[in-house]
Formats: sequence, structure tokens, C-alpha cells
Amino acid sequence: MTAESDTSTSIRVTWVKVEEQNVTIQGYKVFYAKNEYDSNVNVTSVHGNTSSALLDDLQPYTWYNITVLAYTSNEDGPNSTAITVRTLQGGEETL
Repeated sequence: MTAESDTSTSIRVTWVKVEEQNVTIQGYKVFYAKNEYDSNVNVTSVHGNTSSALLDDLQPYTWYNITVLAYTSNEDGPNSTAITVRTLQGGEETL
């Protein structure tokens, strides 16, 4: 998994799709919080054919702790290793 700040209020998260072995991946859940100690964890779910998600409405110049997992109709898979990414400062955008 990789993540990069697109703007001061968004982060693009990408991952390699899970190889399906006797199960159908229904989708992916992206968990994110302002830092590793924040108890307010947000979740964004995307369809199983997707390999990225845009996290938006974030705070400028703030660190976010992010993990991803794949899920089936029966259960969630294991969380990825967490990564930490900071949004850009207000007014800055990547080209």
C-alpha cells in the first residue's frame, strides 16, 4: 500500500489487489485516523475491483495513520501494515 497527499485536504491511497483463492473479494476498507493514538477512526469502503481510494475532507497539514484490508461476504481479512501520511499545507497542491 502507498499513500500520497493530493491536496491540503485529501490523500490518495493505492494498493495491490488481493489474489482471490476460493473466495470472492467483495471490497476493501480503508481505515484512517489523525494519528495512531486517535480513537476516532474513519472507514471508507470501495468495491473489490478497485485498487485505490481518495480520502477527502481532511485537515490541512495533518498526519493521518492509514491501513487497508480486503473483505469477503463472510469476513474481513487482516489489516495491512499502517502507514502515516501528512496532508499538504493549505493552498499547496501537487502538479
